[in-house]
Amino acid sequence: MIKQLFELYDFQFDEEIIIKFEKFLQLFKEKNSVVNLSSLRDEYSIIEKHFIDSLFLTKFTKLSWKIADIWTWWGFPLLPLAIVDDKMMKWWNDEMNNEKVINPNYIETNANKNSYDSEINSEWQDLSLNSNLESLNFYWIDSIAKKLKAIEEFATDLWLENIKTIHSRFEDIWHDKQHRESFDYVLSRATAYFPTLLEYAIPLLKVWWIFIAYKLDNDIELKEWEKALKELNCRIIDTKKYSLAWTQRILIFVEKIWVTNVKYPRNAWIPLKKPII
Repeated sequence: MIKQLFELYDFQFDEEIIIKFEKFLQLFKEKNSVVNLSSLRDEYSIIEKHFIDSLFLTKFTKLSWKIADIWTWWGFPLLPLAIVDDKMMKWWNDEMNNEKVINPNYIETNANKNSYDSEINSEWQDLSLNSNLESLNFYWIDSIAKKLKAIEEFATDLWLENIKTIHSRFEDIWHDKQHRESFDYVLSRATAYFPTLLEYAIPLLKVWWIFIAYKLDNDIELKEWEKALKELNCRIIDTKKYSLAWTQRILIFVEKIWVTNVKYPRNAWIPLKKPII
């Protein structure tokens, strides 16, 4: 079933990757029967709404270097992306001379400001990458120990060496110099209000790197992000819409353009209760 569903959404993976996803499916179902990881119980829904949704990002960009997953839904999108990491890196090496990725490490100057601003909504910036580019490093951040343990068990059973977990309260790690502004990408499939996600994600990013949010396509919510973007020194550089299981989904790409004020994120659950709007 996994191979057929992947092909339905135009994902082509080799047999080794398919076998890993089949193993992950069984591991997830077994753990879900004990810990209640997800309300989805049937295989079709797990594959489509967790595996495939997580992988849609690979249709639009290639990730690199150090990646954080916050408020993850028991390993999504982190684990599916980690499973296909080896395949992604082989593709990168084959296409190195012509590859385009989302604007990493782009330094804006007065000389190029106007041309750059005219392109940020839809254009990728060219990047020459070292041909010996290392595999991705995924960091799963959470304050709940049982989630971390589940992810670690999945990673071990799936022979994934590119996953690390960080056990910390949000208010601690976000102001820890070791982690603050240290990530190249931050990902989230959380259902939280978008300005709230921004406040938690942007402080973790290096300047000029990217936060990517998986969301339902909601025009009303997306119109309410302007104040948060300005306050957190970031901007939308692209959005990508896609259909999944009769729903409209969207990937929102947010570039950090300057350092984040040290007061963000605010303490405890203030970003949830009083988002920047």
